[in-house]
Amino acid sequence: MHHNISMVKTLADTLLDKRLLTAEQIIDIQSKMAIQSESFVAVLTRNQYLDETALALFLAQYLNIPMINLVNKKTDKAVIHLVPESMIREYRVFPLFKVLDSLVLAMVDPLDVQATGAVEAFTHLRIE
Repeated sequence: MHHNISMVKTLADTLLDKRLLTAEQIIDIQSKMAIQSESFVAVLTRNQYLDETALALFLAQYLNIPMINLVNKKTDKAVIHLVPESMIREYRVFPLFKVLDSLVLAMVDPLDVQATGAVEAFTHLRIE
């Protein structure tokens, strides 16, 4: 999983400003990103700096995107089959619906440009 470097810096700064993380934690996360070859969000949650729900709420506000609970969400099976299960599991994405040439994904890590790029390349649809 890869993020735009400037996006990670801005995200880290915002988490610091909101006192959700300390400067030491951010340095530790950035070090682990390099060692583990994981995204900022993956390292953040895997190492329990923030739990996934708190992070999801923060990212929804930060990115001005809705947070969706998929537990009781009805899905269109035709849309689900646009993305192979292996890709859904690998990138932790879930296709919600298709509108014209766009596919709307639910994502554990909405900053993961590698995931959106892979799904876009596979489906030949614009990812939102």
